[in-house]
Amino acid sequence: MQKSLNAFYRIFIYSIVCFWKIVFSRKFADRVYQVALELKAEKLAKSEQAVTEEGKETATSSSEEGHDSADSQTATQDHAEQATVIHEKKEPPVVEEELTDGMYLLSLFQKSGRLIDFLQQDVTSFSNAEIGEAARVVHDGCAQVLKEYFTIDPIRTEEEGSRVKIDKEFDPALIRLSGNVQSNPPFQGELIHHGWQVTKHQLPKLTASHKRNILAPAEIEI
Repeated sequence: MQKSLNAFYRIFIYSIVCFWKIVFSRKFADRVYQVALELKAEKLAKSEQAVTEEGKETATSSSEEGHDSADSQTATQDHAEQATVIHEKKEPPVVEEELTDGMYLLSLFQKSGRLIDFLQQDVTSFSNAEIGEAARVVHDGCAQVLKEYFTIDPIRTEEEGSRVKIDKEFDPALIRLSGNVQSNPPFQGELIHHGWQVTKHQLPKLTASHKRNILAPAEIEI
């Protein structure tokens, strides 16, 4: 059971990492999109091949059992129609949905906490007090977004600074070791940070008219 949970958390953490890389790296997002298209094409080809083979087997079986040619032709046409339906069925790539979710999350951070304004601003000329004042606004707004749309829990429940034991089959995606790591697990060490994991998220569905690349509209006062 524990091993299954570790595998689940590893896949979950990898998905989060890939999610943010897709959001902030156009090159990585393009590569993922191409892979998704190739996988979709491969799946479609296998489906068509399976339908074709099934049609051949049906035709052969019908011949052996003495069915007439009209029945064989009807079966072949049915399978051809099924292949056409499979070929014409188009589903939106998952990568596009992930990109839309990531950009929408950025727009929420901008709307509630002015995160993009803050990150795009050159703060080198600002005093620490001015930066702190702006950071408070960003912090309050972005924290509200996380609280509203995500449930975030610590990976480790022990107190930070306490001694913890790392099992032999630990998941590197959930636990990052540092310091003098030489021997083989299990390990004993000090918990520096308990880590974070998303256990639930509920971003709203977007309408077809939503422009995913618009993080914040221009504001004009009349």
